[in-house]
Amino acid sequence: MTCVAVANLKGGVGKTTLSIHLARGLELDGHSAVILDTDPQRSALDWCSASSGGSTQVVEGQENSLDLRNQAKGLIDEFDVVVIDGAPHSASLTRVAIEIADLVLIPVMPSPLDIWATHEIVSLVKQERKRRRALKAAFVLWRIIPRTKILEAAVAALGDTGLPTMPTQIHQRVSFAAAMIEGKTVLDTARTSPAANEIRALINDIEDL
Repeated sequence: MTCVAVANLKGGVGKTTLSIHLARGLELDGHSAVILDTDPQRSALDWCSASSGGSTQVVEGQENSLDLRNQAKGLIDEFDVVVIDGAPHSASLTRVAIEIADLVLIPVMPSPLDIWATHEIVSLVKQERKRRRALKAAFVLWRIIPRTKILEAAVAALGDTGLPTMPTQIHQRVSFAAAMIEGKTVLDTARTSPAANEIRALINDIEDL
């Protein structure tokens, strides 16, 4: 896969954290990777600025849909993998990301509000699949608390959307925030931690798709 869009029209669901860890994990696996930051808050760029050096490359995304499309295509020619950090609340930019991507990952937290908010992103993915059946898409359950009824309900509700959920679930862990503050990832600061193991497992899931 040359382009992965991490997308959800709802804000605050972990798109940037997932995008950064995914790109860094792919780098450690030997791939050249870049993050295309389309979020108006530019959080991925802020993360990169916080690094003391050696962080994954982040490029500021164009705000115009056509310009963003051309920019992404240029990066795809330059890098093994482009990870698009999706823009919340922007259907136009999200649609462009989906149209370019080989895989769309939809991070979602196991709460009713987050599950209900997936309707629009699921609709955009299904629209694109009518045009391009090869497009792959899956939910990533993020910041979970295991063995809870709400998690079980979330898994069931996501199954009803018609899109799969990645086997690996990412737990709620302070180590993600602690690493991000330093401009790093848990793959750098806590390589043998459960958090790092979850990211590696998720990347293995992606490579097995």
